Amino acid sequence: MQHQNGLRLYTASMLVWLLLCGCGVTNAGNEVELEGTAWHLETVESVEGEIIFTPPSPEFYWIEFSAVDSVKGQDECNSCEGTYELGSGRSISFRFFCTEMGCGIRYQGGIGYGDRLRSATAYELKDGRLRISYSMRGNEGVLVHRAESR
Repeated sequence: MQHQNGLRLYTASMLVWLLLCGCGVTNAGNEVELEGTAWHLETVESVEGEIIFTPPSPEFYWIEFSAVDSVKGQDECNSCEGTYELGSGRSISFRFFCTEMGCGIRYQGGIGYGDRLRSATAYELKDGRLRISYSMRGNEGVLVHRAESR
């Protein structure tokens, strides 16, 4: 009886751990992970789904998460580095610094890629896409990224 209770407690603990630590989503049979994946910006969309910006060179707009809660990123000529935190209800926040070379494209109100990431509020992994919602200075939208495994 005591062995069964221990096994139940262990099983329950593992299920909670899997729910809290799982950052992946199944996409057509393939596991796509938030961490260890380069996420390239495809579009910036309004909350209603209207495309606001499509980068001319998606390979220059990316973020990559690591298992130690650090993140790095790039726009056309600025690099970013710092930390991120995932919260309940798919919330996400970034604390990082970017170089400010001034050559990155600014769009919709003069707000760049790094600024939008720093004002992130939530994320969603779905169909091989990472969607990061942001809200700042009256501007709201969604950064839509595609996965590119390294």
